[in-house]
Amino acid sequence: MNTPRRKITIATLRAQPADGKITHPQCLSEGKDDDVERRRPRDASAPWQRLLGMALGLVVTVGVAVPAAAQTSAGIEVSPTTSMTSRLQTTEAGGTAEFAVTLATGPTANVVLDVASSDTLAGVLPASLTFTSTTWNSAQTVTLTGVNDMPGISNLNPIVGKQNYEVTLTVNQMATEDARYDALSVVTVYAVNADNEHDLDVPAVPAVAAGMTTTTTEGGTATFTVELTVQPTADVSVRVTSLNTAEGTVSPTLLVFTTTTWNTAQNVVVTGKEDNTHEGPMAWRVRLDPSSTDAIYGGQEGGGMAIPRFRKEVWVITTDSNDLPTVTLAVTPNSIAENDGEATVTAELSGQSTEAVTLTVTTPAMPADYTQSGMTLTIAAGETTSTGLVTITAMDNLVDAPDKQVTVSATAT
Repeated sequence: MNTPRRKITIATLRAQPADGKITHPQCLSEGKDDDVERRRPRDASAPWQRLLGMALGLVVTVGVAVPAAAQTSAGIEVSPTTSMTSRLQTTEAGGTAEFAVTLATGPTANVVLDVASSDTLAGVLPASLTFTSTTWNSAQTVTLTGVNDMPGISNLNPIVGKQNYEVTLTVNQMATEDARYDALSVVTVYAVNADNEHDLDVPAVPAVAAGMTTTTTEGGTATFTVELTVQPTADVSVRVTSLNTAEGTVSPTLLVFTTTTWNTAQNVVVTGKEDNTHEGPMAWRVRLDPSSTDAIYGGQEGGGMAIPRFRKEVWVITTDSNDLPTVTLAVTPNSIAENDGEATVTAELSGQSTEAVTLTVTTPAMPADYTQSGMTLTIAAGETTSTGLVTITAMDNLVDAPDKQVTVSATAT
């Protein structure tokens, strides 16, 4: 008797990401004589399919499709890109600037960003941005509006020149439930507010209590920049002068700003003068005097003294490049004989000093062998050689003894 042949056919599985179901184009069947019964696809949770997995010892893993947006790291994207040297510009006259914000990837819940300015130099609207799981890649615009530091007043010491400020985008963690966005750092947008008061602007030099200051070394250079704060109606010439040429020089000595180059910064190079004198840091000034047929930039003050209205002075600190000077003692001659042999002590400074140096000369007490006359030598300010008289005179002690060595030392004050 022929035994009917029985076989098991295992169908290929396909994952359907849309609904998480498994369909079987060809289902398991038991049949005789190689017959294969085709059945309607069933849900993966059907009891007979679970039993099949147990009988055959199979493990079936169903993959869950992840949306492409969720595979990208969370982030806040700003356009245009800014930096400390490339800033959006607003103006004190109410000029505006804009930037657009989107998210880098779709969030699982709403993301709220707080928008704030680091200074009162500009107003910021809106104060917050909200992105949803469907609007995350739709750009939202932030508008910056410049604010006048002294509305209606141009000559009562307003803040002069361009003023930098920053706008920050901070994730509001109380209103944001997506943990990936909660963990983001603050995003900074860089901006600058242009002045609307006529003046000379020296943006590279910080303002300090004594004025504006830059530093250089003897023989070294430093640079600051100058530009105008408001467009003139005619060329503006700015004369650049060192007020202490013994300490430093400037180059160039004249800057010219036109109606088109008025806000293009021009360099002024200051050079500290090497004087070979140890004197510590020295302060000196560079004066900027504008003149023009422009009625405002060409204005003068000071009554009959005709002082340019927008005169500006920049303080320069020149640091000393010379080491502290040293003192060298000399004894001439350096060998003397008993019985009134005499040597003279002198001193020399390795470099000039701005102050006088006083030296007190001492020797060991050996009255039977020699005597010392005088104790003080002086090196005047700006000099390197000493004045004063210090001598050492040998005595005849009538004893035949070995030669003796005398150490001469000095203390400087």
